[in-house]
Amino acid sequence: MRATACKTAFCVVAVVALFSIASCSNDPSSWYPSGKATLVSWYETSVGGSQVCMITLKIGNTGQSTISVYTVSLSARTDVRTYYKTIAENFVILPGKSVYVNAEIEYDSNTEALAADGLSIVDEYYQ
Repeated sequence: MRATACKTAFCVVAVVALFSIASCSNDPSSWYPSGKATLVSWYETSVGGSQVCMITLKIGNTGQSTISVYTVSLSARTDVRTYYKTIAENFVILPGKSVYVNAEIEYDSNTEALAADGLSIVDEYYQ
């Protein structure tokens, strides 16, 4: 009788272990670093005789792994042309945390002004 109880207990433990293994995610991409960049604020000013758009971004870690490198590309559309800027940095951002980053885009002309809804994030990458 005792041997039967041991076999039953072993079978139950084995079945629970198999279900536990089967329920684990085999997709490692859930652990890839992921984040979200958002535009926090911006303003235009004159610096050294040139018109400049000063931008503040919030880079948030939305994943389960630490971000060690990030790249965010911006677009600034004025009444004359469109400018692009890429920000790439090695900076550790822990899961659930965020950092603030400043960037500036210098215009070619002092008379240019940012169009309404002219500032946008065009691409972002996290590693």
